[in-house]
Amino acid sequence: MANSTVTRRQFLSLCGLAGIPSAITGSIVQQPELIEPARKISVKFPGQPEFWFGDVIRYPWFSANENKIHWETGEVTGVAWHPKEKQWLYAVNWTTSTSDTNGFNYPIFDEHLTDSGDFQLVTKG
Repeated sequence: MANSTVTRRQFLSLCGLAGIPSAITGSIVQQPELIEPARKISVKFPGQPEFWFGDVIRYPWFSANENKIHWETGEVTGVAWHPKEKQWLYAVNWTTSTSDTNGFNYPIFDEHLTDSGDFQLVTKG
């Protein structure tokens, strides 16, 4: 923000923090569990997402060349509701693979949202 003309107060206003007394904001900063993202989504969606930010997941895929199943492992970095498909979609940062023949260098951020398909939870974020 070196060349920005936005002042600190304007920035806080944009973030919705300007009207909050410092006694309250100070207590939130001292208790980080109060600002961690909730794992529940509002009730206007028909269900909760299967995975959440920070969850480590894995995805199996079959290599016809090797005649075996490989696994991609990654971290969920985004969760979105698709209103037309009526399903949750996920952004994933793929970190490892059991295949060394696919020619990719990890980590790989998949910029396309994908459904959970065959995702399996490895660890909760």
